[in-house]
Amino acid sequence: MDCLMEWFGSALLSSGEMVMGAVGAFDWKGGYLKFKQPSLNPDILNSNKMVSDSYLGYSMAVAEMSNGETYIILGAPRYRHAGRAVIFFSDTKSQEIESQQIGHTLGQRCAQ
Repeated sequence: MDCLMEWFGSALLSSGEMVMGAVGAFDWKGGYLKFKQPSLNPDILNSNKMVSDSYLGYSMAVAEMSNGETYIILGAPRYRHAGRAVIFFSDTKSQEIESQQIGHTLGQRCAQ
């Protein structure tokens, strides 16, 4: 991963973990970094369905539920020139939403 580019989205979870979008990871397929305390070495998570230049992690939102569940929502606005949003739960992909319209850039913004 020569150019990770993790400044696009970040969040501090109530558990003390920090998550950051990693747009440039895996040939710009993207993903996110999860820093678990006390380790300084992050886990790098991504979707295996991304294609190069998708920019997964360009936008990010985190939903911490009252029952303790955490959802990490990442946008990939350049996925197949249309865009995709990926929702992760417990470090695994749980749902993907994909646009069919070229130029739509779904995932460019995730609500906070």
